[in-house]
Amino acid sequence: MNYLLNFLLQSILASLICCFADRAIAKRPLFTKRSYCFHCTTQLNWYQLIPIFSACFQSFRCSKCHATFTSKKQWGFFELFFPITMALVAPSFEPQYWLVFPLLFLAREDSQALKAHSDWLFLVVPIVYLQSTTSCLTWMKFWILIEVLILIFLHKLGFGDLPVLLIAMLAFTDADFLLFIAIASCSALLDYLCSKKMNQSLPFLPFLLLSWLILLLKNHF
Repeated sequence: MNYLLNFLLQSILASLICCFADRAIAKRPLFTKRSYCFHCTTQLNWYQLIPIFSACFQSFRCSKCHATFTSKKQWGFFELFFPITMALVAPSFEPQYWLVFPLLFLAREDSQALKAHSDWLFLVVPIVYLQSTTSCLTWMKFWILIEVLILIFLHKLGFGDLPVLLIAMLAFTDADFLLFIAIASCSALLDYLCSKKMNQSLPFLPFLLLSWLILLLKNHF
């Protein structure tokens, strides 16, 4: 029963965060209007706002103009896998737990527009440093940071990924951080190889979020 209630809470929270991310990336007001279709501006009824179920019943399309408001893959990850995972993990004040919610916001933005408002995360880095109980910057993490900066300079990696990687360096142990990078890189490569649009850029923040969630599960169990 506790898991079910936690799952419902996480579903509502994930849906709300995704709504805010979609509005932010489209430069729409965050709070001044009820949820509406971005294509025809029709306001949604209460039964069209139920997390998980409403999107399925509407076939991921607006009931009026029939425009697609999300893909099945994005819905499955952001609004199904995310709340399932977070419902399994015990709440905590550790940065590994609470940072996953802003990361969801940024990953959703990145998946929609290949950019995210992640600059403010640089302000979070000192907070994570003070909260961290791991060795913050070892030689291994230092060399990975150098490689990340080179990839950003070569435009192989977006600058918006940098604060997330910096925070992960501070929040995770050496072994977990290596696993974090490995899972994100391998999942991104697999998605790229399976994609029908291999000539297009790939958002990396969703894969960093996926890796972060897997580490939360690993450390919980």
